[in-house]
Amino acid sequence: MTDLGPLQSWVDAAGAIVNAGLAMVVLVSGGSELEPPIEARSLYARLVAILCGIGAGLFWWLGRGQLDTHLLVQVAIGSLGAFVIVGLVYIVVYSFLCLKCAGDATRYLVGLKLKLSAKLVLAGNKSLPPPYGPMLTTPTSEKDYFCNSGRKPDFLWEEWSVTLAAALLCVLYLVVIFAGSMTLTSGAMVLLRPPVEVETQDGKTSLDMPSDVMFAFDKAELESTAEPILARVASILKARKVREATIEGHTDGAGTPSYNQRLSERRASAVYEWLTTKGGMSAIRFHVIGYGATRPRAPNVKPNGADNPDGRLLNRRVEVSFAAGA
Repeated sequence: MTDLGPLQSWVDAAGAIVNAGLAMVVLVSGGSELEPPIEARSLYARLVAILCGIGAGLFWWLGRGQLDTHLLVQVAIGSLGAFVIVGLVYIVVYSFLCLKCAGDATRYLVGLKLKLSAKLVLAGNKSLPPPYGPMLTTPTSEKDYFCNSGRKPDFLWEEWSVTLAAALLCVLYLVVIFAGSMTLTSGAMVLLRPPVEVETQDGKTSLDMPSDVMFAFDKAELESTAEPILARVASILKARKVREATIEGHTDGAGTPSYNQRLSERRASAVYEWLTTKGGMSAIRFHVIGYGATRPRAPNVKPNGADNPDGRLLNRRVEVSFAAGA
């Protein structure tokens, strides 16, 4: 991870917003051919983009540190599913309700229910009084009749059904764009959020912070890269209204037991100091414990006795744990 110091959280936020914003532009501009063919269609599309952008931005702002990664993944998957399903429904409905006449680039929105006079003409009645007759030839289809009758939807279809068709397309279009923006925003939140692992097991929730990001090798002073990670931990504790928690420090197997014990305690104490001062968590009752190398997550050495750097990396960590019901 590149060390950006206190700017890291701002870069993460900007990345999420820009990523979602650019994708929204692609969705809206790239799908212009599928915008509902209503009056002021461009204005409507821009309004939809603005509203969806605001909604996605609020979702990011309110849940940036309070939502677990697995929940964000579920939101992303659910939004993607809605985007695909509603998008397909929109395309099918659009193909039925929108007509394009030969030699005319305009797409016309038709209605859901034909007028009785139009039905009679299409059924072959040529003797109706004006404006539906008398006719020399019978139109071959609704499209043929529409394209040769002045191209006014309310001439063939009930006016209320044209209004309903427009409302239906507009609602479906709004859902598609909103689902797409939520997919992109929640996906960006997963990809760009600080690496804090949230695990619940046996009635205890643990927030795991990797020491390689939190501390320099063999040091107990917090790195600048730890700021966004600790800020997210504080947000989770606040969102869950935790009143009592334990901060656990752990090391790998390198070094003597007494040295590792002191190092784990100093690292846990550094996290405690940040959370209670900069993190605003002074109201929480913390228990600060150092376990040294006594609780490894992975072997420090391989079966052949060689060093296992990947395993030691997993073992160097700081955890904040609390009751799962909190």
